[in-house]
Amino acid sequence: MKWLDDVTGVLLVVDATSDPPLTQTNITIIGNLEARNIPFIVVANKIDIENSNPDKIVSVFPQHTVVPISALNGEKIEELYKAMFDKFN
Repeated sequence: MKWLDDVTGVLLVVDATSDPPLTQTNITIIGNLEARNIPFIVVANKIDIENSNPDKIVSVFPQHTVVPISALNGEKIEELYKAMFDKFN
């Protein structure tokens, strides 16, 4: 994960309709981000879909900033921008 050496912040996008939201890939990425002290936000996407469960993602990542959004229709994008400003500024 040498590419992380040049990263100043990360948006980790997680599918809010997927179960389980915590995959080995996400664990590896988060571990590497934490080890390098790189700030990141977990983005729970697809909240516009009926079976989405952003609360489950929040419960899986309680120690991290989680922002539920719909990238398709722009729902809660302003909240994501605010979280990005707060976290990455």
